[in-house]
Amino acid sequence: MMKTIILITVVFATTEALKCWSCDNAATNEECLQNGRLKQCRENQESCQTEVRTIDRGILISKRCKQGTACGNNYIQNPRPAWKPSQCSGRTPSSVCRCCCDFDECNKPEIDCLSRRSPIASDEVPIQRCRPVASPRFGLKNCSFMGTPDSLGSVCTFTCNPGFKRVGARATTCVGDGLGEPAYNYPIPECKPMVCLPTIQQPANGGYSCTSSNMVGSRCSFSCNEGYMLSGKRQLICGRDQKWNGLTPTCVRISCNPAHNDP
Repeated sequence: MMKTIILITVVFATTEALKCWSCDNAATNEECLQNGRLKQCRENQESCQTEVRTIDRGILISKRCKQGTACGNNYIQNPRPAWKPSQCSGRTPSSVCRCCCDFDECNKPEIDCLSRRSPIASDEVPIQRCRPVASPRFGLKNCSFMGTPDSLGSVCTFTCNPGFKRVGARATTCVGDGLGEPAYNYPIPECKPMVCLPTIQQPANGGYSCTSSNMVGSRCSFSCNEGYMLSGKRQLICGRDQKWNGLTPTCVRISCNPAHNDP
């Protein structure tokens, strides 16, 4: 009895996660970096957070990975009225200030959360909004709003179409210091085509055609002029690893063996 063996190939798509510094209740930024560690965040944690908590004997600094929306929620609480003029009240005991950023190791320096306060004196906090961001060319945006579109704490993430790679920030957050107009903290990234190198060249005494130039996914087919034959692959494919699956073929002249003469 014959047995059929079926091979199943599973392809896992991976993306490089954000890397943030992590520590708890350090007395100084230097102590945080010395006793903490650089941590690779989970895929849904798009921000690095720095928290500065003021106590009677000084400050406590904590750093961590944080979901973008949650980090934005914490950030917009800085100017909110609390048991002091605001939750983030400089070096006032019990003050807590939190800041966010969203690129690798961005929370390594001592971010001055204490300067990011809004002089709000009433119980009513006005809604501040950022100018909307556009989608990148050859890509998409996905925004999470804090109730009101483009209000403080709103986070927009960016992705690129298949065959394109992102150059720039993966996300941007609507932030403000209470003094000027709020704005998203990172510009819209570019989506640049992923290509294979070298660019395909026409073989001597032949020709070729490609479906999408030298971009990922393109298929280039080759042919030879009359009197020549192809040596090598008839078709090359630009793979997702940005490499061609072979070398450019050549066209060699077709020749016949010398005529055989009977003795």
